Amino acid sequence: MNEVSEKPILFSAPMVRAVMREVSPKTVTRRIVKVQPHGAGSWVRFGDLFHFPNICPHTIIKSPYGLDGDLLWVRETFRGAAGYDGFPPSKWGNKPIWYPADGTPSGAEWFHLSDKCKPGIHMPRWASRLTLEITDIRVERLQDITEADAIAEGVEKNAIVPAEWRPEDGYRHYGFPPDYQGEGYEYCATARESFRTLWESINGPGSWDGNPWVWAVSFRRRD
Repeated sequence: MNEVSEKPILFSAPMVRAVMREVSPKTVTRRIVKVQPHGAGSWVRFGDLFHFPNICPHTIIKSPYGLDGDLLWVRETFRGAAGYDGFPPSKWGNKPIWYPADGTPSGAEWFHLSDKCKPGIHMPRWASRLTLEITDIRVERLQDITEADAIAEGVEKNAIVPAEWRPEDGYRHYGFPPDYQGEGYEYCATARESFRTLWESINGPGSWDGNPWVWAVSFRRRD
């Protein structure tokens, strides 16, 4: 029996909130394959290796995230005590921290917090509050995502805009701020279209049209 591995994975604040939602939480994340095979075809999986025989006969890549049953611990933006600004987070000694994904902290309860946020890349293992268990991992083209896949990616229902501007079943357009309620707002009629705007908000304009190969990592949250 293979030993379970643990690896860190970065999530933005909106995606952390999506993972933590009680209703329709995020259960899949897509990440670009660093070495992109060229051409059309399919992949074959051998353990933790992925082979593209129809594309590049010699292209074999290894999953950087692990396999089914392995664990991912989430790195996200965080804040510590003001007195510890000069120390790396690994030296904070398990002190209380705040996660900006949770909003603005109470001034009375969290008066000691630093004004500076630390990027998730600097988060040590002890400070992570979310551990995810991989249930499936595959390689596919970005645009192969289905409507059900996009919903599993955690895209939000379009609830922030006045009802007269949107259909009841619309989804958020991630090209606009989450609290935007001005003229010109666009909604997405499908979850797949919403995911396209989410992807481009993270990876830049035109990144969807490039249709890269991506890791599609399915997971369940472990408390």
